[in-house]
Amino acid sequence: MVRKWKWSLLALSCCCHSAFFLCAVAQSALASALFTVKVCSQTESGAMGTMGRHETQSRDYIRTVPSYDLMAAIHAYPPPHDVKEAPDIDLSIPPGLGQQQPLSFSLQPAATLRPRLGDLMSRSYQGRLNPGSCGHPELCKRPCVYQLKSGVCHVGAKCGFCHCRHEKSEVKPDQRERQLMLRMTDSELAALFVPVFRKRATDQGLLPVAREFLELAEQEAAAIESRQAEEPSQIRQRQLRTLKKSLSNMRLSSMAQHFLRTLPENVEIAYEQMRMQLTVLEPGSESTETVIVVHL
Repeated sequence: MVRKWKWSLLALSCCCHSAFFLCAVAQSALASALFTVKVCSQTESGAMGTMGRHETQSRDYIRTVPSYDLMAAIHAYPPPHDVKEAPDIDLSIPPGLGQQQPLSFSLQPAATLRPRLGDLMSRSYQGRLNPGSCGHPELCKRPCVYQLKSGVCHVGAKCGFCHCRHEKSEVKPDQRERQLMLRMTDSELAALFVPVFRKRATDQGLLPVAREFLELAEQEAAAIESRQAEEPSQIRQRQLRTLKKSLSNMRLSSMAQHFLRTLPENVEIAYEQMRMQLTVLEPGSESTETVIVVHL
């Protein structure tokens, strides 16, 4: 019995302590809430007082600002005395000015205009035909990028690329052929270039124009071969035949681009002189295409 009473008293004391603890917590929470309400009320009253003071000051300022008369202020500053009147300008158009002269057009077959077109371009080369277009389509330079994209080149008559239309795509050596040409000596390149260039010029009807250039190239190629006669060749004949066949399908200008670097500078100068002597060459003079001639 005594043990049961002890356990009962212990439980009762625990309950009392818990009740006291809960009361203390509730009291502290209530005090915190009251403090918060008091602070908020004080802040709100202070803000209202500040706003009231600002409104009072604004009303007082508005009452004290004087009213100005705009017209009186303008008349108080008269215009300067050195202002001169603008002279009268006659904007009338003279008679006859602005009347456009009519243009006459005539359609003629292109075959009948070939000689006249060639003479015109040869006479007006310095003003109109750019250097890159000379010798088209065999001896001209690469097509102008600006001309291909927009049809207009901002460089104009000084452009070093061709402005004429190229019907066929450019034939270029592949990577294996380029590596083979890099391995070849100058004498081998010169000996390969001259016969292939001569055959291509003959097939295109340009041998009379290119004869002087080819003679100079042959002389320089023979001189290079005599200086490098003792160097052993590392290129097989089968590779040379394949390369020669591929080069025969290239234009003369593309062919010269790969081989002129092996020849002296005087050969390159002779090549440019030969190219500048030619106007725009178009194969098939019996073409029946129509050309519009404008008579100004």
